[in-house]
Amino acid sequence: MIDRRRFLETGTLLSLGSLIPEAARPGTLPARRCPGLACAVVDARYEPSRAFAGELQRAAVTVHPMAGDVTQVWYEHLQPLWRASCIAVAGFTSYATLFCLERLGWDHGLRMVYRGVHASAADHRLEHRIAASAPLRQRLRLELRADTWPEGLARTLCSASPTPGWHEEPAIGSRTPQSRLTTRSARRSAGLPLYSWVIA
Repeated sequence: MIDRRRFLETGTLLSLGSLIPEAARPGTLPARRCPGLACAVVDARYEPSRAFAGELQRAAVTVHPMAGDVTQVWYEHLQPLWRASCIAVAGFTSYATLFCLERLGWDHGLRMVYRGVHASAADHRLEHRIAASAPLRQRLRLELRADTWPEGLARTLCSASPTPGWHEEPAIGSRTPQSRLTTRSARRSAGLPLYSWVIA
């Protein structure tokens, strides 16, 4: 029997699904592949997350939208996935979701290999703080300068998937070098700060 809470959560997710770009909805044919990522978790309440989701879906990555509460995505998708295989998952969420999934990943032998913080700064600027390997930080500095930075971020994470995989990337820790980039783009600042990440 469906209780009131589950009914409301389902209704919210269905309505948020209509906000995901058409190319990010099930049933559309992907234009290219992204073999390094199994799926992505996005907070569909925020436009940068939806843009990130749309670009990943065009690359044939399964996208799991949620609205702040990752519980259902965890039990229905990520927990079974990580029980079966230690596979890379990307995200564009709040810090709370990132914190929760990082710790759940530890139980499956996974760790954070990329983290980006995207925050509003003074004078209608955006500040991006990237913790990742040096080659990935360099590539992201170019993409994050554009107004289409969420899409560029998604493309870079797809094309930068290391060979043989994200598992070869060093884990992110307190001593991981970071790149800081401030841009003048006033677009896509609603909901910030938001966090992009890869757990593998």
